[in-house]
Amino acid sequence: MLVALPVAAQETAMAGPAAKTAAEARANAAFMAKNFQEAAALYADVLEDQPLNGKAWFNLGFAQNMIGKYAESSVSFEKSYTAGFMPIISMYNAACGYSRIGEKAKALFWLQKIADAGYRDTNQLLKDSDLDNVRNEPKFVQIMEQIKGNATPCQKAQEHHQFDFWVGDWEVRAPGGQVAGKSKIERAVEQCAIVENWWGVTGSNGKSLNLYNSATKKWQQFWVDNTGVSTLYTGERVGNEMRFTADSWSRDGKPIKRKMTFTQLDADRVRQVGETSDDGGKTWKVEYDLTYVRTKG
Repeated sequence: MLVALPVAAQETAMAGPAAKTAAEARANAAFMAKNFQEAAALYADVLEDQPLNGKAWFNLGFAQNMIGKYAESSVSFEKSYTAGFMPIISMYNAACGYSRIGEKAKALFWLQKIADAGYRDTNQLLKDSDLDNVRNEPKFVQIMEQIKGNATPCQKAQEHHQFDFWVGDWEVRAPGGQVAGKSKIERAVEQCAIVENWWGVTGSNGKSLNLYNSATKKWQQFWVDNTGVSTLYTGERVGNEMRFTADSWSRDGKPIKRKMTFTQLDADRVRQVGETSDDGGKTWKVEYDLTYVRTKG
């Protein structure tokens, strides 16, 4: 199925200054009235004088497709792409036209380009009957895998898995071995985030959301507990440690710097040490020192 601009977007694009000539206004009117045979002829006239009019090329391609001129339609969508108008949709529609006429190599060429451009809608490609002629091609299968990767980038990118050693069900112990609480650490949001669920033996509980920020190339943790305390940490993986730092405040409003380090001791143990400084980082004191022991079963 050819992808069209929403009606509201068409009407906006065709109003006022967008119609540069009377001929283009007539073409737009025919297009909106779904007189596609007339619209195709009128847009062809417009493009004689405005060969770089991407919107006109796009609408010409759509009109040509609607009257069964699939080869011409694909060429027009290529022109709208070259002119920079709705590039992803233009490439997709070009692929649809080429698939309809059995030009598999050209259809797959344009599908590859949308995958390379970051296209993510696998459902559209799977259900679109215009692509039936290429759906069983090995290249199409490869393209689909790439698009699936575009839709779920965190599943394969190693940066997003640097903190996976903390994922699991844990009994949390203080330095003397006594149980301090339990924690359940889960992957979430298509593996783009890690959610901590903490329950302390003294009645405290809290949650944190942890993620690798692709823009800053840093990890972030946002912690909140049942007393209303919240802290935003920034961190990075160094060796077998995840190191976080934060600027926060004490309950009486004084600035405090924080450090929090998670160390993977082995496959079933993680150490978490929290430190604070109330003199701008000159000196530090340990606030807690916990060992996570993975629970079995």
